[in-house]
Amino acid sequence: MKDYQIKLQKLFPYLLAMFICIYVTGLAPRIYGDTAYAFSNMMLMYGLPIASAAISFLYGSKYGFVWYFPLIFSVVFISTIYIFYGGDTGYFLNVLVYFVFALVFLFVGAAIFRKREFYKANYENKGKKK
Repeated sequence: MKDYQIKLQKLFPYLLAMFICIYVTGLAPRIYGDTAYAFSNMMLMYGLPIASAAISFLYGSKYGFVWYFPLIFSVVFISTIYIFYGGDTGYFLNVLVYFVFALVFLFVGAAIFRKREFYKANYENKGKKK
């Protein structure tokens, strides 16, 4: 397999989780009618920032920092602004919030990844010296 295929294979489960979180939020009012607007608004305000933080943290703690990962979440949500929300410009603030949450928690996860790699390298070096 080529290098980009390996990267995409590692990224795919996290992308799938992102798509599910973002598109379920937008599709709920269309499927369930007016009763799902409260769910959709709650998810936009609280659920998607938590989801972007959790998904980014998990990816960062497993694979380290990747600069384009927070951008993917933002780009996917920008597409839903035009599909589900009629292109309302107020939702672009949500894009910024999701990007910041994803970036911060990706940094935190990447720091844990780096610390784990550091301990693993030191443990292997100590074993070789003896």
